Amino acid sequence: PARVYELVEAQWRQGVDIFVAGGYHSQLTAMSSFLNDNEILVLSPSSTYVDMNLDDYIYRMSPNDSVYAPTLALLLKDYGYDRILLLGRESLVIREGDPFSNVYEALGGEVIDIVTYPWEVEFNTSLDQAEVILGSNYDSGSDIGILLLDYVQADEILRASEPYSRLSNATWINIDAYRYPSMNIVPYSTDVKLLSPSPVLVPSEKTQVIGEMFENRFDEELDFVDGCVYDSCMLLGLSIIELDSTNSSLLRDELLNFAASYVGLTGPCGFDDNGDRDVFRMGLFAQCFDGIPEWNMVDYYDYSFD
Repeated sequence: PARVYELVEAQWRQGVDIFVAGGYHSQLTAMSSFLNDNEILVLSPSSTYVDMNLDDYIYRMSPNDSVYAPTLALLLKDYGYDRILLLGRESLVIREGDPFSNVYEALGGEVIDIVTYPWEVEFNTSLDQAEVILGSNYDSGSDIGILLLDYVQADEILRASEPYSRLSNATWINIDAYRYPSMNIVPYSTDVKLLSPSPVLVPSEKTQVIGEMFENRFDEELDFVDGCVYDSCMLLGLSIIELDSTNSSLLRDELLNFAASYVGLTGPCGFDDNGDRDVFRMGLFAQCFDGIPEWNMVDYYDYSFD
């Protein structure tokens, strides 16, 4: 964070007051007062913290954390999961569990139980209780998904659940299990063990062309954050041309207006009044086990606040 602050301040002293920067919440927090005091406009490609950009000069291309849970509820119902066991750290369950449950139950889903544990312990300390709950709610005609609200990697989830007969055969859902989404959709697999949502690029001729150029140059697949960087630069550049000015205060309003009709690699790029992305595509990714574990997108939902 300190290094990003230093770089932005150094560029500002040379007359730059418009940036694509601050990929992480910590980076934006470190320089937010400096940005606002000096009316420096920043478009962040990947920060997701909920209250980062209220009434300031920070705009964000990635959807914020508050929309993941309700969007996941829509995806899981559409994918065929009607019953969920909610498991997670107390603070995360309070922040994300309630929004998920409200939408999921309104759609006809059932949260069969909620198991929480304090921040200072690991998630595997709660698995005995979760195993008992799954056993008492067993129904051969209805699968129960386990929504884990915690920062746990996919291999750790599988390793910790392996000793349990029901947990090891259940499908786990975790927001942070998969971080590098593709645009390609594959058919449903009965061997799914892990599901994870992540915003994705929207296929188009432009996305294909830019994706091929990116892969040829960097030897890796274009992902959502890369697309957000591209769309951020295009939005700022086109807004400046439309406004015929680089005045950051004027550009802040023009950016909102122009983004409402701009469609980029990440789809429509509208913002709400606080500068948060209000329309995006959320993919649902599954890790399937057919020889070698592999992640693929199995469903998606086009989310809008309207």
